[in-house]
Amino acid sequence: MSFVMIVNAQSIESARKHLYDQRYESAVRELQLMVDRGVNMPEAAYWLGEVYLQQQKPEAAREVLLKGTKYATLKNISRKAEPFVFIGWAHYLLNK
Repeated sequence: MSFVMIVNAQSIESARKHLYDQRYESAVRELQLMVDRGVNMPEAAYWLGEVYLQQQKPEAAREVLLKGTKYATLKNISRKAEPFVFIGWAHYLLNK
C-alpha cells in the first residue's frame, strides 16, 4: 500500500513539474489519468484545473474541479482535510 502512495505522490510531483515548466500537455496526460482512475483525488483534480486555467480553458477547468468537489463530497472529505480542489474552485471563480 505504501508503494502505491509513493508512486501517486511522485505522479503529482511529476505533473506539477510539467506545469511549472509549461509542458501543459504532459501535465494534462498525467493528471487526467489520475482523475479518471480516482487516484490522488481531489488533489489531482485541483492540479488539472490549474493546468487548464493556465491554458485559458476555463470550461475544462470548471468540469474537472466540479468532478473533484463532487468526489470530496461523496467521500465525506472535509475542506480542511483536502482543501486543494476547493481552492482551485475559488481560483476558477476569480478568473471567470
